[in-house]
Amino acid sequence: EGLGDIGTGVVPDVLGNDLATAVGSLEAAGYGATVDWDEPGPLPPGTVYGQDPGPASAASAGALVRLTVAGPAPGSLVPSVLGRPAEDARGRMRSAGLAVEVVVTPEAEPEDAAARSGLVWAQQPAAGSEKNGAVTIWVNP
Repeated sequence: EGLGDIGTGVVPDVLGNDLATAVGSLEAAGYGATVDWDEPGPLPPGTVYGQDPGPASAASAGALVRLTVAGPAPGSLVPSVLGRPAEDARGRMRSAGLAVEVVVTPEAEPEDAAARSGLVWAQQPAAGSEKNGAVTIWVNP
């Protein structure tokens, strides 16, 4: 009697935790995790707001728990390169998987352009935008 329960446990409640804490709790309880990223509104990025199987559900040891996490997936947004040297900015964008167009032209205020020679003063799309494959950066001569 009770042999059917061998290797079965109770899934911990990780709702509201940050992703790292949630995964750590699941692993400590003998479970794995898969992650789906979604835009849930006002929750801070990285907050777990869904899990399947749900809290207190019975599941086999080693089972995967699907977590739904607030925010875009890491690496899916355009990085900020404002104020960086042109070559560094180009490298960061390429590392992010984006094609880069560099436009060398001074910003509107001559004294600002002179003080930030060789630095990026604008980018399109803006930092934090979803990647679309390409970015343009404007650099002071």
